[in-house]
Amino acid sequence: MDNVVNKMLILQPRREGDAQAATHRFFQDSFSAYLDELSAEEREAAALASAELAERREAAVQQSQKKQRTIDPKRDGKLRKEYDKLMPALEKLEEKKAGLQEELEQKGAEGAGYSVLQELTDEIGRVEAEIAVKEERWMELEEIFGE
Repeated sequence: MDNVVNKMLILQPRREGDAQAATHRFFQDSFSAYLDELSAEEREAAALASAELAERREAAVQQSQKKQRTIDPKRDGKLRKEYDKLMPALEKLEEKKAGLQEELEQKGAEGAGYSVLQELTDEIGRVEAEIAVKEERWMELEEIFGE
């Protein structure tokens, strides 16, 4: 691709929850340089998201320690099982996401086709959405059980 592409117009869709409209930028370098820059940006974004998640979890733990609640054993037995399963599930999803990102970087460096890279990117998006749903549920249950 480096022999074919030396200028690119990159269109970036609006992200969910982002007030800005879709953006674009002009990139004038090789395709490999773009992939390197993109990978670095994704790593930075993942690190920020991970730090943000840790802060939210810590805040939820501190807040839940302040709250005391009477637990109904019949209703809360199922919730407790769900709560106990969520953290391992989140960890597995984070590992899957990291593996997919690593595979995306590897395939990009190897010069894989657009469709392969797009499939990996779509799969990463699906995993991130699943992580977000499970994190939200974890936070809801954390407020109830507050360990």
